[in-house]
Amino acid sequence: MRRPWVIKRCREHAALQQYFMRYLYAIIEAGRELPPLQGLAAAPLELVTGGALAAVVSTLTARPAPDEATLWAHEHVVETIMADRVVLPVRFGTLLGDDAAVQAALIAGAKRFHADLSRLAGCVEISLRVLWVGAEQPELQPDPDTGAPGRAYLEARLAETRVQRERRMQALAVHTRLEPLARESRIAAASGRMVFSAAYLLPVAAVTVFRSMVAAADAEYSQWRLICTGPWPPYSFVSRA
Repeated sequence: MRRPWVIKRCREHAALQQYFMRYLYAIIEAGRELPPLQGLAAAPLELVTGGALAAVVSTLTARPAPDEATLWAHEHVVETIMADRVVLPVRFGTLLGDDAAVQAALIAGAKRFHADLSRLAGCVEISLRVLWVGAEQPELQPDPDTGAPGRAYLEARLAETRVQRERRMQALAVHTRLEPLARESRIAAASGRMVFSAAYLLPVAAVTVFRSMVAAADAEYSQWRLICTGPWPPYSFVSRA
């Protein structure tokens, strides 16, 4: 039978294990030290190694709030590490219970992580948003007498859908120009004035040419606004388990 002080000590240890968590920023190849950096809540960065991989982590005592300052603190860590090595950026808010859990995750996903590190080497992510800034049609209203959608209303809705489809197809011509510069690309669904948004995995040497092509397309199509941001860590191109 356990003595009361032993039971109390076990409970305190369990509570302590739950209180301190490992927050993940990125996965890298093991064998190199980190630059002097602080992570979220000014906690020092550490490396947890599992096989030939390492996770960049810090210790937190609570789940981080997704406010602007904290999001940029996470991003600053990943971008700084990315400056001199290949990184697999980890999504904001990823927590594991302890070093053993981090090591287990690295070992379990080793094959996929190594493949991603090889595929993403020498590349960055560039984001593009295409916004419609031309005149919009007035909002359609149902029949004021019946409140039901009459024939004219339905026909106008159908015409509006066709216009939106044609607008998207025209804007995708920009994507067709840009895509050959990228190793991979991802297009996200959009609505309203956002015609489409996309992410491009670009070799670092292609970024300047890509930006100049976006600027040329922006000048060519006055009814659109093209917003290009980056380079970013390649969040959109890390494989998902």
